[in-house]
Amino acid sequence: MIILLINYNQTMHVGATQHTQLHPSIRLRIRIMMILNNHNVKDDNLLILSSTAFEMGVPSPPSLFADSARGQTGTGTGEYMPLYDSREPGHKRKKLLRWLLWFTTYLLLLPTAIYNLAKLSQFVTLGDNWGFERDYPEFTSGEVVRCANRHTDWSERQKSTSVSAITSFLNIEPPYYQDTTFSLSSEADLLYFVSHGSLVSGSVNINAEPTGGQDSISVDLRAYYWSESALDYVSVCEIKSREGGEGSDRKVKQGVAIFSPRKRFPRARRNVVFDIKIGLPARSYAALTADYSNFRIGLSGLEEKTFFDAITVKTSNSRITVDGVETKHGLFRTSNIPIQGKFNSSGDLVLVTSNAPIDADISLYGNNSEHPTTANVRTSNARINTSLSLYTSPSFSPSSTDTGSFSAQIFTTNGPNTLKVLSHPLNSPLSLFLKTSNAPSKASLHPSFEGFFGLQSSNTISPKVTLHEEGKEDPSGEGRERNVKVDYQSKDRVVGRTWWGGEEDWEDLEDWKDEGNDEDIWKDQEKGKGRRGIVIQTSNSPIELELTGAE
Repeated sequence: MIILLINYNQTMHVGATQHTQLHPSIRLRIRIMMILNNHNVKDDNLLILSSTAFEMGVPSPPSLFADSARGQTGTGTGEYMPLYDSREPGHKRKKLLRWLLWFTTYLLLLPTAIYNLAKLSQFVTLGDNWGFERDYPEFTSGEVVRCANRHTDWSERQKSTSVSAITSFLNIEPPYYQDTTFSLSSEADLLYFVSHGSLVSGSVNINAEPTGGQDSISVDLRAYYWSESALDYVSVCEIKSREGGEGSDRKVKQGVAIFSPRKRFPRARRNVVFDIKIGLPARSYAALTADYSNFRIGLSGLEEKTFFDAITVKTSNSRITVDGVETKHGLFRTSNIPIQGKFNSSGDLVLVTSNAPIDADISLYGNNSEHPTTANVRTSNARINTSLSLYTSPSFSPSSTDTGSFSAQIFTTNGPNTLKVLSHPLNSPLSLFLKTSNAPSKASLHPSFEGFFGLQSSNTISPKVTLHEEGKEDPSGEGRERNVKVDYQSKDRVVGRTWWGGEEDWEDLEDWKDEGNDEDIWKDQEKGKGRRGIVIQTSNSPIELELTGAE
């Protein structure tokens, strides 16, 4: 506590004119003393105790009057001395800097506090409805037949033996699981399996081994979770709809769907990780759709047991692995994760991902030259390795001379593009287009290949065409000569053609009136509408075409 002694008589001696010149804090003191004087305060010396007053800039005692400055007790005749502010000149600046320092520190610590609170919320239950929009099941394209009851249709909770306490606490693996199962009619012709919402992920395996035997389609689900109430936020339901035709001609579409709400904040403790096994009886199906998000999807054991007129497999940020599938129309799509497997198609096949490689063993079956069997393989910023086998369709009639036609477009960017044609029926037109950028591209063709070739790169050596010894033998066994003719060559482009026999055989092969240097032909080839032949394009990297690839 700071003690300030002010001579009361001297204070009263200050004139009105002088009073107006006083520091505001001194004026306040004078008013206080006058009030106290009216209340019969007789002491000549008023004792004011205030540490706060000094901190606010109250002048020091020697600055009040000259008599006080000289140590006198005051007689009322002291000479008036100018007052001054005892604060240092940089006081306000220092105060502002302190305020800015605290405010900046607050701003820097606020994001960390919010992040830690969000992490903590994963382990704290804040109520059943906190952070969620409970708007599920949401299925507008069909009918929800029934949903698995939380208490009667799920097995008892089990402890996962593969999870340690550390991995569970760090949200790496959920420690608990429960099982449920659905059984669909074996006569279901259109199958649909789907997930909605952002709280579910996991894996799906589609095989030809139904757990209930060949009389039904089995869907076995195992749900792994961290929080015991997690399943309250997930609905697993049987769905049904009718498609196509009228009346009894409309086909029934059946399947199982997983519904979860859209979350406002990420909470790992509410997530459910599913392991799904779909068992299909060995037969043909009109269509199968597996549309999941953040689910790994695998197809195994289906080849030579099942056939799909159409199959669609879609996911995101998860791998698609196919161990053999037979279909007429096939679509396999994901993102940021590889596609790998063996695919058989008698119509059209599409493989699409992004920012990840594709490794595909593709077999195409055709028996119609007017309608080629096609393959479309696309990714970005990654490699593509494709093995292509071409066959005449099993439905091909021995009396027919139409061995089918084929087309393939294989595109990527910033990654190598490699193609090997392992099998090719005689006299079957084949149209190929390989495209990449900033990476090499190479194609090895079967000896049966006949058509034009166009190779184009930039800022590199001229594209290379190689004819291997094993590619010189006539695949028909008629002893014809392999012809390779380069019609145009520059630093960045090579255009030519290859066929078996003489010039007249080329004219019979195709009505070719130009030398493959027409830009429209290159564009048509990219669209899959080109003539029999191959176009390879890249930039800043080499191109190689091998006229070989015999089995």
